[in-house]
This record gives sequence, structure tokens and C-alpha cells, in this order.
Amino acid sequence: MGTKTTGVTEEVYERLRARKRDDDSGGDWREGFGSLSAEEADSLREAATESRKRSNESVRKRQTAATDRSADASGGGWR
Repeated sequence: MGTKTTGVTEEVYERLRARKRDDDSGGDWREGFGSLSAEEADSLREAATESRKRSNESVRKRQTAATDRSADASGGGWR
């Protein structure tokens, strides 16, 4: 596999270096970059599902309230 060189700021370099294990080469950090453990992925998936449920319920309540206000303003019903 070929290699490419990229530049990073000193701050980014120091952050990467701080996370590097003693047995890692300079490029090993890329192998796990952005990956989650199965437990982390499940936790994130569960949090997203719960957030989506709360958001959907909030939207439903606002839509119902807006529909009720519209019906009240028009004399009590759809025309």
C-alpha cells in the first residue's frame, strides 16, 4: 500500500502523540480512527433512538396545538 504525507497543526500533532501507545507507529492511529467499540456503538444507537422519540413527540404536540389554534380561529372546524 502506498503512503501519503499530510500536514497537521502543532496542536493536533500533540493531541495525536498524547494518545499514541508505546507500541504504535506514527501511522497506527489511523487504523482505529473514527471507530467505536460494539458497546459504544450500541450506546450511541440507543441515545439516538431515544432522542428521535422525544423529538417526534415534541413535534406531534406542537402540530396538535397549532391545528387546535387554527380550528379555534376559524370558528371551530375545517371548511
